Amino acid sequence: MVATTADVDPRSCAILDGIAAHVTPQQFETWFRPLTLEFVPPDEIRIAVPNRFHQVWIERRYQAVVADAVRQLAGVTPRLVFTVNEALGAHLAPGRPEERDEFPIEVDADDGGGDAADAVSQILNPDYTFENFVVGPSNNFCHAAAKAVAEQPGETYNPLFIHGNSGLGKTHLLQALCHLLQARHGKVMYLSCEDFTNHFINAIESGSLESFRYRYRHADVLAIDDVHFLAEKERTQEEFFHTFNTLYNQQKQIILSSDRHPKDIADLEERLVSRFKWGLVIRLDAPPLETRIAIVKKKARMRGVELGDTAAHYIGEHVKENVRELEGAVNRVIYLARLGGRELDMDLLREALADLMPARMRTGPGLSDVLRIVADRFGIRSTEIQSRKQTKSVVYPRQVCMYLARMCTQSSLEEIGAHFGGRDHTTVHYGIRKVEKLVAHDQDIKRVVDDLVGTLTGHGR
Repeated sequence: MVATTADVDPRSCAILDGIAAHVTPQQFETWFRPLTLEFVPPDEIRIAVPNRFHQVWIERRYQAVVADAVRQLAGVTPRLVFTVNEALGAHLAPGRPEERDEFPIEVDADDGGGDAADAVSQILNPDYTFENFVVGPSNNFCHAAAKAVAEQPGETYNPLFIHGNSGLGKTHLLQALCHLLQARHGKVMYLSCEDFTNHFINAIESGSLESFRYRYRHADVLAIDDVHFLAEKERTQEEFFHTFNTLYNQQKQIILSSDRHPKDIADLEERLVSRFKWGLVIRLDAPPLETRIAIVKKKARMRGVELGDTAAHYIGEHVKENVRELEGAVNRVIYLARLGGRELDMDLLREALADLMPARMRTGPGLSDVLRIVADRFGIRSTEIQSRKQTKSVVYPRQVCMYLARMCTQSSLEEIGAHFGGRDHTTVHYGIRKVEKLVAHDQDIKRVVDDLVGTLTGHGR
């Protein structure tokens, strides 16, 4: 957990943790360590800053980062209210260059291009590395292609074009590749296509096109995220076309990402579509359940929390859309646990994910559905599971019922116990823990339970 001052409440600590996950350590120390945050329900964040410049810089550069952290952790879109408290600046190092530019393409126009390699390292997310990328059947080809480019930039798969829906890990792969290439191959420039477009417009307005072109056309690696932003921008497409040609002809590596295949980007010039397909165009797909569970555990571990199999399975089963939502779910679970010093149990998981799940998942299934499906699977009568019988052939299915009821329904331990033969909550808890241990150590049992969960949630194999 990020160290914070003693008078910051747990909600502020959790919000700062969320911010720290999406900026570099240097950026956090410079711009967020001096702050104090106060969360005022339902949606106000009061931010005390050491001076007016600090406020303007956060509003310009990091407002979206703060808002995303609050949205993921507290489930609301915040209103940011700033106040200036000069005492907060007392700990800052004398002469700190607070107005230092952290971005490689916004240095002064007369600097001849600047040291892009040093600057770009400051905007890469330190968490977005190959070591932190969870590989599964949906992304293994993209991962392998990126690693191949890292070994032979400019020669293997140039350009590398990765496409897929939002939140599946395209930015993670691009930045992981940039981390490696920067260490080995000099000037690496990573930015969004929107930033490229804005810098091009600024260069036109300021009469600094030559400096703009020098900067981009002398990079060893150019990585552009969300290149579909070029759609319908004729002058930017023209500029990018010539930038692409210059780098390609010099065997410099070009890496692109988009939410769609090049041929599906609306109003993109055919000559650009053709060039984007010169190297390798590869699709990133949504992760299956097993990969989602691994991602959940990895994200939690990066926040200093070890999630058990049941909690990771619950999050992975109920958050299916993309990796970004999985990360948001993990952050929110950890936030609620830290906020109240609570145990990370099923009640907390349901509370944390309540508004992330579709309405169908929030309303069902019920205890009767669990009983019917388990009885059918094990070939026994529902009345036997609800009886007082203690034979192994009945006790084990009953415990599976308790586990599934706790995981897939909104029922309390008492309600589950009452439905499955009038058991008390301690018996139910014991049964749940028993199945958790079996699932963790027996792959055959895990497959059976996963199938039952899939059937209950409407996604059975």
